[in-house]
Amino acid sequence: MKIEKKDRVYRVLTESRQEGTGTISYAKNVPFQMPAALKTEFPQLEQVAPVYASHNDELQVVDDSGTHVKNFKEQSGVFYTTPSFFSMFNFPLLAGSYESLKDPNNVLITKEIAENYFGDWKKAMGKTIKITGYYSMGAGLFQFPANALKVSGVLAAIPANTDFQLKLVVAYGTDFTGDAQYGFQQPGWNLSAPDFGCYVLLPQNISFSNFNQQLSTYARKVQTAENKNSYIIQPISTVHYDATTGNFSNKTISKALINVLWLIALFILLIACVNFINLSTAQAVNRAKEVGVRKVLGSNKFQLQIQFIAETLLIVIMAMILAAGITVFALGYVNNLLELSLKFNLLNNPAVLLFFVAVTLIVTILAGFYPSIVLSRFNPVSALKSKLTVNTAKGISLRRGLVVFQFIIAQALIIGTLVIIQQMNYFMNQPLGFDKNAIVNIPFRPDSTGGKLTDYLKQQLLSNGIQFVSFNSNSPVEDNNNMFTTFRFDHSIKDAAFQAISKFVDNDYVPTYKLQLIAGRN
Repeated sequence: MKIEKKDRVYRVLTESRQEGTGTISYAKNVPFQMPAALKTEFPQLEQVAPVYASHNDELQVVDDSGTHVKNFKEQSGVFYTTPSFFSMFNFPLLAGSYESLKDPNNVLITKEIAENYFGDWKKAMGKTIKITGYYSMGAGLFQFPANALKVSGVLAAIPANTDFQLKLVVAYGTDFTGDAQYGFQQPGWNLSAPDFGCYVLLPQNISFSNFNQQLSTYARKVQTAENKNSYIIQPISTVHYDATTGNFSNKTISKALINVLWLIALFILLIACVNFINLSTAQAVNRAKEVGVRKVLGSNKFQLQIQFIAETLLIVIMAMILAAGITVFALGYVNNLLELSLKFNLLNNPAVLLFFVAVTLIVTILAGFYPSIVLSRFNPVSALKSKLTVNTAKGISLRRGLVVFQFIIAQALIIGTLVIIQQMNYFMNQPLGFDKNAIVNIPFRPDSTGGKLTDYLKQQLLSNGIQFVSFNSNSPVEDNNNMFTTFRFDHSIKDAAFQAISKFVDNDYVPTYKLQLIAGRN
C-alpha cells in the first residue's frame, strides 16, 4: 500500500510521566475529545482522522424484508472513522464513495467481506448489515444493541503489508452505543478506549518539531488534576517499528531485531563464501594443466580470471534459483505457522528483484575473486610438468585464517541458537503462577438481570461435572480489556512508581485458576 503523503502523516500519542521516577511512557490511544479539539485549536491541519478499532463484533446480514439471513463474528478489522482517514491512507474503492462516511450508519466493506457475506461483491451495495459491538469502558466490557448499517461502498482487497487490516469501516458518527453515557462524543480529557487513536495530516509549511511544540503547549492548557498527560505526534513511517507502543494490528517489529536478522543472514553468507573459497583453492592443483594449456594457447591472466569468476557466477545463480524454489515451497508452511499471508513474487516487486540481483553479484565477487587470482597466476611450464603446488606460506596462512574465521562465526551462531532454545524452553516450561490446563474461556454478554442469569448458569454448569465456574472481565494473561490503575501501599501518601492491572472477578476466580495467595484471603 502506498501512502502518497507519508512524509506529512502522523499519529497522535499520549505521553505519560510517572510521578516519583519521572519515567515517560507512550500510548497509542488518545482521549475521545482529541480529534474535535485538534480541528478547533489547530485549523491549519489539513486532515484530522479519529480511528477506533473494534473487537469481537457480531454481524447479521439482513434481507430486504428485515429477516436475518447469515450470522458472522469478526474478531478484528471493524474500524470507525471519517472520510479524512482515506485522504491520508490510499485504500482503493471498487464501488461507492468515501464521503458516504459523513452520514451515520453507513459502512464500507472490503471485497473479501462482501463476497463472504453476499456471494458477489457487486450485489453488496445498498444491503443492510446489523452490528452488535462490545465496548471497553470503566469496569469491563459492555455490549450495545444491534445497529443497522447500510453498505455504501466496497473497498478493494487490503494488502497484507499494512497495519490497517480493514474489513468493515463504519461511519464515525454512528451511535453504536445506544447510551448517551458512552460514545465518542463524550467531553472531557479522561475518557478514552485502548484502541481509540487519531491521525493528522500536517500542512507543508509546518514541521514535525514545530507542531509537537504547539501540541505540548496546548496539552498544558487542558491538563487537570486527574489528567496530567501530554501529547506528541509520531511519523507514520516509524509506527510499524514501534514495538513498545504498538499499532492496531498488533504486529510490530523493532529495527534492532531486523538488524540482528540481517547480521545472521550476512554471517551465513560469509560462511558459504569462505567454504567456496577453501574448496576452490584446495582443488586448484587439479585445474593446473587446464590453466597451463590455456596460457600456452594465448590466454592471459585477465581472461582466465573472467572465466573463473563467470563459473562462480553460474554456480551462484543456480544456488539462488534453488533458494527461490525452497522459499516458494516453504512459504506456505511459514504463513500457517506465523499466521501471515506473505507472497513471493520477484517480477512484481522491483525492490526484491534488485536485492536478488545485488546478492548474486556480491556473493560472486566475494566467493570468486580470490580463487580466480590463485588459478590464473599458475606458471604454465610448472603446470604442464605437474610440478605445481599451492602450498605457499601465504596461501596456507590465508586459508587457515579463513577456516578460523568460519569456525568463529559457526560457533557464534551455534551458541546463539542454543541460547534461543533455552529461552524458548524457559518460556514454555516456566510456571505461570496459575493453572492453564482444562480451562475454557467463553465470551459472555454482560448480565442485565442483577446476577440471576450468572447464578443460574453457574448452577447448571456445576451440576454437569464442571469443577469451577468463574465470571470475570479477563483471564490472568488476557490484555484485550485491561485497566491500569495507580495504587498506594504501606500507608504511603504517594502513588507507587508503577501501575497495576485491574481485573474484575468473582470469588471463584482464584480457585478456578489455582492462584496462590501470599497474603490476605480470597
